[in-house]
Amino acid sequence: SISSPRDIVQGLIYIKTPKTASSTAVGVTLKIAEKVALRQQQQQWEPTSNHTTTPKHSTSSFIPTCTVNYSHPFAFFKGHGRRQAHKSLLWTTLRHPIQQVTSLFFHFQVSRKGVEPNVTNFISTLQQLQSTQAGYIYPGKVPKANVTHLSVESLLRYFDFIAVADRMDESLVAMKLL
Repeated sequence: SISSPRDIVQGLIYIKTPKTASSTAVGVTLKIAEKVALRQQQQQWEPTSNHTTTPKHSTSSFIPTCTVNYSHPFAFFKGHGRRQAHKSLLWTTLRHPIQQVTSLFFHFQVSRKGVEPNVTNFISTLQQLQSTQAGYIYPGKVPKANVTHLSVESLLRYFDFIAVADRMDESLVAMKLL
């Protein structure tokens, strides 16, 4: 089932960071959740002598997915610091910062708001940027001025997997090995 962000402490948890291939990653997350639920459901059935299956115990309904959560709010506000690490997989995607802010500019400013795509408007957008990728994925409250000084090691310890959007194919192959 898909739970509210504050309730997620176990299951498959994806921190969705804007313009980092996050929609693609959500699709991957949902597919994984569906396959995990199917495997769990199959484990509740046992084969019979005539190549059919019967329930190991009474089940009233099929579970369509394992617990999964994804959305854009910052990790700190989603409460993932309380997650049960042994019962969850926490992951995210990151993108080269220049490519990410360029994509943010063209998607939100040029395409949606009709802003002229020039250097002056691009720099203005950068100056107004509310957060960086690290600000989205960091597990604690971080003052905006200190976001760029976060410890890479602490982020690597916090997440079970970080995919690189610029190398999504390779990242998903590596994720399969988890």
